[in-house]
Amino acid sequence: MGWECELGEKGRLRSSSSSRLVSISSRPVSSSNTRSGSNSSSRSSSNIVVVIVVVVVVVVVVVVVVVVVAVIIVVVVIAEAMFCWCADSPCKRTPVTRGNEIDNRLSKASSSFGRLYKRVWKNKNLRATTKTRVYRAVVITTLLYGSESWVLDRSHTRLLERFHQRCLRTILDVHWTNYVSNVAILEQAGLPSIEALIVKSKLRWVGHVHRMDDHRLPKIVMYSELSSGYRERGAPRKRYKDSLKRSLSACDIDVQGWSDLATDRSAWRCRIQDATTKFEEERITAANSKRLRRNNPTQSPTPHPCRHCSRICRTRIGLISHERVCRQRHGQPP
Repeated sequence: MGWECELGEKGRLRSSSSSRLVSISSRPVSSSNTRSGSNSSSRSSSNIVVVIVVVVVVVVVVVVVVVVVAVIIVVVVIAEAMFCWCADSPCKRTPVTRGNEIDNRLSKASSSFGRLYKRVWKNKNLRATTKTRVYRAVVITTLLYGSESWVLDRSHTRLLERFHQRCLRTILDVHWTNYVSNVAILEQAGLPSIEALIVKSKLRWVGHVHRMDDHRLPKIVMYSELSSGYRERGAPRKRYKDSLKRSLSACDIDVQGWSDLATDRSAWRCRIQDATTKFEEERITAANSKRLRRNNPTQSPTPHPCRHCSRICRTRIGLISHERVCRQRHGQPP
């Protein structure tokens, strides 16, 4: 081409015909450099794939472990519910006790009452009679679900009565500072006590069981007796038959001849209605007389004076306790 090139320092070609420099690489680009670049890119992509695979495997393992642990927990819970664990003593398990059942019923009824708090109980456009009807249809039925088979103590009855009174005072907007008695609250609401409702449901259920066929399981359980076994040391536990006898006696129904009355359904229902009404009246009379004695202790029908200081005690056990302290105070032997 007519160009004369001389190789200068640093791989530069100097043209003899012109003074400009043409930068040319001292050596040509080899194919090994391209191969190394492609190898590095492939290695980086393979490393990313390996990391992703490892992460996926770890996540799958963790999920499998969690599922296995959950299944084991469920199996253990079911085993505890179905079987009993044998430790140092014979078969031990925690059955559903009366206290647990009462607490469960109270929580359910309290939840039902709370959901209607603003819409019904505090609604000023509704009458008190409407509120009490809703209360009896929703809350009372939830509270006393299955009460016909309960065997209650006085402590359980007091818990239920306390909840009943608290709900009625909220519905009627009666504060505790008004000093209104429980009997007056029930009369104002037009509702019976919880104890009367439980007695009524129990007697109705017993009559229904008595009229069942002999092959029905509830009747077999109620009329059957244990053929073997032993009673543990201490006072015997209260049975359903004991609770039934107490309810029959409280309603003035013959304990031995109640089955003859229960044969006729309509007559038994009328008898139960009259008996529970009489039971509620006697309970109200006893509560009023007790409140009167508490407010006026000097009007007690059977006073118990102390022989040492002439103090009037309302009960005999209180007199015995007072005389013990009084003798010690006067220096006499106990």
